Amino acid sequence: MVKPFALLLLFFLPWLPPAVAATETQIEIGVLANGAKFIGDSKGGAYVIVADETTGDILAEGRTRGSTGDTERIMRGKGGRHGDISTPDDAVFRGSIALDAPRKVLITATGPLDHPESAAEAEKSLWLIPGEHLLSANRILLELSGYLIEPVDIGIDPDGRGIVRVSLEMLCGCPIQPGGTWDADTINKTATLLGEQGNSAPVPLRYSGEGTVYEARFDSPLPGARFVRIDLAGTRNANTTSRRIPLD
Repeated sequence: MVKPFALLLLFFLPWLPPAVAATETQIEIGVLANGAKFIGDSKGGAYVIVADETTGDILAEGRTRGSTGDTERIMRGKGGRHGDISTPDDAVFRGSIALDAPRKVLITATGPLDHPESAAEAEKSLWLIPGEHLLSANRILLELSGYLIEPVDIGIDPDGRGIVRVSLEMLCGCPIQPGGTWDADTINKTATLLGEQGNSAPVPLRYSGEGTVYEARFDSPLPGARFVRIDLAGTRNANTTSRRIPLD
């Protein structure tokens, strides 16, 4: 015998709305260096993670791949705040996420991957809407702050005298040079020796005339010097970094 509840269920079942199918929603994520271009293959790209902001479940992840982009579009674009800086070859991470409802996500980017000592991280929170693809000019953008600092020649003798030479670039690998697009004159650059019993006074890093190489000369002794610390601070875009390099 069929129970009354079962009869009611059979009556109303055809009228129930069908289950909503998940919609594949495509996204592109580009990672820019602060004040410069996309972090791409030349520096190992940036690693991107897209996670549900509430549960932490990872929905998509991978590395940005491609070029650093078009300098004219990015640095001297005339499209205003919402101008399109994208080109087909830009370094991006591409993903597709199945959504059956809007979902708030937290996107994390870390890079450049080929320079872990100078790597930075940035996050962005936003809603993903089913079927609302975020591509090309409407892609998601994150920005990493910092600079690339690589030792070239650390010629400090045991009593703390000598010359420190380092290469300085934007995180995307763009060259920092006096009067250039990424103007060294807009960045405060110093080197400081760190010793067992104290530190030296900061010494300005001056352009060597070679590529992206800068140097600082230490003439006063600092016995027991163990590290040199390089500090950079942009004067126009709140871009800063610091790296400590062993002397041995």
